[in-house]
Amino acid sequence: MASERWLVISYYANCPEKSFQEAASRHVMARLPFLRAQGIEPTLLTSRQTVRSREYRHRRAPNVAPSGIHAAVRRFVKTHTTKKVPREVFCLLLFLPILPFYLLEKLIVRAEEQWSWIPYACILGLIETSKGGYTAIYSSDWCIHSHLVGRFISKITGVPHIAEFHDPLPFIHVANEKYECRHVLELEKKVVEKSKRSVFLTKTAAAHAAQRTGLPDKIRHIYAGANPMPKLGDYARSRVCSVVHVGMLYDARRLAPLVGALEWAGFSENTPLRIHLYGHTKEEIWKEAACSSVAELFVKEGIVAREEAERLMQVSDVLMIIQHSSDISCETIPSKTYEYMQAGRPILALVWGNKELANLLESEGHWSADIRDPSAIGKDLQNCLDAWKSGDLEMPRGVCPYTIENAVGQLVGLVREQ
Repeated sequence: MASERWLVISYYANCPEKSFQEAASRHVMARLPFLRAQGIEPTLLTSRQTVRSREYRHRRAPNVAPSGIHAAVRRFVKTHTTKKVPREVFCLLLFLPILPFYLLEKLIVRAEEQWSWIPYACILGLIETSKGGYTAIYSSDWCIHSHLVGRFISKITGVPHIAEFHDPLPFIHVANEKYECRHVLELEKKVVEKSKRSVFLTKTAAAHAAQRTGLPDKIRHIYAGANPMPKLGDYARSRVCSVVHVGMLYDARRLAPLVGALEWAGFSENTPLRIHLYGHTKEEIWKEAACSSVAELFVKEGIVAREEAERLMQVSDVLMIIQHSSDISCETIPSKTYEYMQAGRPILALVWGNKELANLLESEGHWSADIRDPSAIGKDLQNCLDAWKSGDLEMPRGVCPYTIENAVGQLVGLVREQ
């Protein structure tokens, strides 16, 4: 029997698989078993765009504004219809009845869809915490809305609030001409000020948040980590050097910098190196490689099951990280980094001005190069190839210290500290 309870607030936690917020959902859900292992029973508070959990108590609040209904309809149709044209037609037909109200909302409110979720989430959260036994409110999300709900409930009930920000808010909101764009930094400061502690997922993000808010004593950093992988395969040197990227390639996560580096290094189809892309790759990004002079070095493998992806991570010669080519990458560490480190294979990371990520990897015996420097990438690719030729692609030393269990232990420690 759990000795205490936490209210876990996250708009997208336990969302359907393959949704665009799966990573944010997985971050939260992966922590719940470790909370329970420490004698803490979590209660989820999410939007209705998630799947009801069968394992944990789960309260789902609606967002009834037209923008929320529109988003819910699109995600429902996308989940149940694979073909693009029928999906768009079906969405339009379902959306037509509320279109006038949607346009009116946009004229008056000018906010993202989550705004109308906040009042209902606050009510459900207050009802839940009034039952007693709650020792912490833990909001974990990339957007501000979950943290505002946590702040409100904490202010009313006196239950301490831990706010965990997945991404630095300025990079998410400030570029958008919306209501939050003008007020998000003020709201961030209010959340940090009233929280017991506010957590960011990198040292750099935490340091910049401390500067923005002027509240360094309230702010901590905790690396996200990943669970140790079950052993699914043994490494054996490939016939050609196999560099594997697992994950989506879209928007600003592109292949062009890698193509430029391969061309700079003088690699050709005769080079004993192949870059395998597992996961969804947008067509325009794939064309960056397919239409280049080094097209023969790329292999588009497509989407694989998670267990197969973990096996591939363990048996590949080298694993590759490609960061977004945008400033948000300076303050974030891709969650795939920790999974790769758990796989125990050498990593080559193409980073966007992120010294923290570069130092973290290099301290564990991996490679990193700035994604804007084709010569640096080319040299590291040549180092990978030379190590493969000589049979020196050894597993990184030691055991990866960045686990979810350790991260949860630090979160619990923040709540319990005096």
